[in-house]
Amino acid sequence: MLVDRLCKNVKVNANGTVHEHHGNPANTAGYKFLVTAWSIEATFFYLGAPAQEINEFLNIIESFRSDVVA
Repeated sequence: MLVDRLCKNVKVNANGTVHEHHGNPANTAGYKFLVTAWSIEATFFYLGAPAQEINEFLNIIESFRSDVVA
C-alpha cells in the first residue's frame, strides 16, 4: 500500500518531524485517510470536474475532520 511504503521510505523519513509522525502507529489511519483524500481531490482537478462536485467531495471529507484530527 502506498502509505505503508511512505511510512517506511528512508528519504521521506530523513525529515525528523516526518519520522516522528510515521513512527507512531496511532497516526497511520489518519494519514491513510488524508493521502486518499488528497489523491482523489487532485484527480478531480486533473480531470476538470465541475466545481459543484469538487465542493461536495471536499465537504464530505471535511465532515470527517473530528474523526481524523485530534
